Amino acid sequence: MTMKSFLRSASLGLVLSGLALSAQDAPKPFAVGVHMVSGLTALKDVTGNNAGAVVDFSYTGMLAKSNVPFRAGLAYNTFPGKTDDFQVKESLTAFQLFGDIVIKTGVEHLDLVTGLSVNKYHYKVDSPDASVLQGSTYGYGSQSGTVKGLKFGARFGVAYAFTSAWSAEVMLQITELGSSDRYRMDPSSPTRDIWDSKAKFFTGPRSAGINPSWLQVGAKYHF
Repeated sequence: MTMKSFLRSASLGLVLSGLALSAQDAPKPFAVGVHMVSGLTALKDVTGNNAGAVVDFSYTGMLAKSNVPFRAGLAYNTFPGKTDDFQVKESLTAFQLFGDIVIKTGVEHLDLVTGLSVNKYHYKVDSPDASVLQGSTYGYGSQSGTVKGLKFGARFGVAYAFTSAWSAEVMLQITELGSSDRYRMDPSSPTRDIWDSKAKFFTGPRSAGINPSWLQVGAKYHF
């Protein structure tokens, strides 16, 4: 091999290596995440359970005309209920649109994340028929539907990138859900509620101004 051929081959090799490294280190804008949920008190007040899961898809770019990283995405949240002493189980699911600002901490690969969300909740309430419970006001059979209106929320978390393709995230979320006007009291028992089909949501006597919150921990794949 002549010197000229060697230089050409070496130059081509360097160019290809540089392209490969650039592609490897380049930010990957899309991400899919899976997260496990630990519900805090307000969520447990609705579902009687602290378990749940979140699946999300997001795109990260720059906030308009700035160098501030901004992430927008769609999530599906599921919070399965737990049967209580009255054989009632209340479960929630929600579609969530979110927007986050990503803040560099100065620590390599570690970012702070804060943002807002818009949520559309769906409920499912399972209970034996009233006849099974011998006239108890908690017996109304199964009900399901959509919680009226959009609910807003806040998000706070940290993210750590292990590689350009994989990261871990811990996120605290809090959202609106219901208020005292979403249920009516059973006149024969001031401490109990009954299902109100106009309310679009059964919450029980603990529902006034309820704002479900949870901690989610998960991993994201970036591409």
